[in-house]
Amino acid sequence: VEYVTQFCLYLGVDVAAEPELIAEVDAYLKRPLPDGWSINQTDSSCEYGAGYTYYMQIATGRTQWTRPDEDEFLLYLRRRTKRAPLPGSRLFYSSVREKVKKERAALLDEQLTHLSITRPLLRALPE
Repeated sequence: VEYVTQFCLYLGVDVAAEPELIAEVDAYLKRPLPDGWSINQTDSSCEYGAGYTYYMQIATGRTQWTRPDEDEFLLYLRRRTKRAPLPGSRLFYSSVREKVKKERAALLDEQLTHLSITRPLLRALPE
């Protein structure tokens, strides 16, 4: 229970305000990894020390500190939470990244619209 509560805080779930999300986080932690991924622990040769969890994509050998399905779960949690994410949490940074993506897409769309109006032949070019 303590690990799940700590993981909720790491994700940015306010367990006091939204205790119903604790069970969903617990279920997320218990579900299997996506196909092609394995969970591993660092050993004493790691610069960060032994015992830290990391994930490896078996086919490529690529490793990462976060679960490979975490971004999808964060999107799900953002739709379910009623409160703003805790500052510094994974949900907080996920929402910041999403906001920046939307702003960049809007800026690019604006630039492309301007180009296609001033240069109509560009609109006919294949992508």
